[in-house]
Amino acid sequence: MDIKREDEIGGLANSFNTMAKSLGEKTREVVESEKRYRGMFESLKEGVYQSEPGAEGVFTFINRAGAEILGYSSPEEVIGTKVKDIYVDPEDRRRLCERLEKDGVWREFVSLCKRKNGDSFYAERTSNLLKDEKELPVAIHGVFRDISERKRTEIEIVESEKRYRVLFDSIKEGVYQSEPTADGVFTWINQAGAEILGYNSPEEAIGTRVKNIYINPDDRKIIVEKLTKEGVWRNFSSLCKRKNGERFCMERTSNLVTDDKGKPTRIDGIFRDITERKRSEEELQESERHYRQLLDSLKEGIYQSAPTVDGTFTWINQAGAEILGYNSPEEVIGTQVKDIYVNPDDRKELIAKLEKDGIWRDFTSYCKRKNGERFISERTSNLERDESGKPIRITGVFRDITER
Repeated sequence: MDIKREDEIGGLANSFNTMAKSLGEKTREVVESEKRYRGMFESLKEGVYQSEPGAEGVFTFINRAGAEILGYSSPEEVIGTKVKDIYVDPEDRRRLCERLEKDGVWREFVSLCKRKNGDSFYAERTSNLLKDEKELPVAIHGVFRDISERKRTEIEIVESEKRYRVLFDSIKEGVYQSEPTADGVFTWINQAGAEILGYNSPEEAIGTRVKNIYINPDDRKIIVEKLTKEGVWRNFSSLCKRKNGERFCMERTSNLVTDDKGKPTRIDGIFRDITERKRSEEELQESERHYRQLLDSLKEGIYQSAPTVDGTFTWINQAGAEILGYNSPEEVIGTQVKDIYVNPDDRKELIAKLEKDGIWRDFTSYCKRKNGERFISERTSNLERDESGKPIRITGVFRDITER
């Protein structure tokens, strides 16, 4: 009220008028300031919040961005809910409160959180503890953001780096990169690869032509053509030579790397010296041929079958096939063993005996050939088991003793 008087009351009234005007101006300033800060909070992309200071504390303020990060439609939905409920591990809230009580602030700490619908995300947050004049905690203030994409990228990079570090530090195989052409040179190779090729260090191998390691230089051309067509070639082997000319057998897997336009940029690969393995395989094959010839030269039948009453022949030698009236082992393999018995129960009796004793020597039974002709068979069979004691096959020797 504007009062205009010259007396003492008028002076008092003028003072009130001045105070009222000043108070109005202050109020407008506060309102304008509140609007500015609210506008600032609402325009931020980060979440801004305030909560009670305990582990069980609730949100007392949050801006719209913070509410949306947490999966809510408005700040009003968040206010009053317990802060610990946003953490995948509720203990994270307790750890935060303990850290703030100790240090007053915790900057850029990361935790796994969850939205209203349960979706998890990584949050990075900076929080500080607000105290009153008696040093009693009154609130926690904080800023947080969703860093899920950044965290996912960081995790992928760390895991990738870890995988490659473990790979290069542990493998004995050669790992290399080369230019993507038939005349291309090594551009990178690990220590193991250099040693396989007869060099003391990778530096000696880098810059040399890849085709020069092949006994047949055309092998490199074949590889490049295969990679250009299919992109990768796994476990192919070729005869190669070391720096000193010594020959060895190499097994390798290579893939062609291209840029975003599909243009070849390099060949990556891994290789190993399989000379000993190749030699062992050849010796094994030679040994198998030797024993196969030996078994095929015997006059007795030798066989293997599945260890059941209805089991089939899984292997038989030539003599065994002929005793049973077949021209070749291939005709016998896959047929049921019980079908060779005149009395099929003989097979059942054999299985029971083998399961009990493991072996049955020189037992005789009436059998029949493919054409139905009967003959008397004498046989010795034994049951083979795996390391757990489970039957895996029956192996046996039999002969035709009809004349005897």
